[in-house]
Amino acid sequence: MECRKDSGVVDEIPGVYKPIGQAVEQQRDLVQVVAKLKQVICGKG
Repeated sequence: MECRKDSGVVDEIPGVYKPIGQAVEQQRDLVQVVAKLKQVICGKG
């Protein structure tokens, strides 16, 4: 799925994002998880 502002501009393609758990796990030796946030609402202009 993608969001288009008009026929020539692609605003966002969700398929390019890794699952956050996978990204954190791959960087476990570089980071320390101190909090876990949960999205409640997404509002876009």
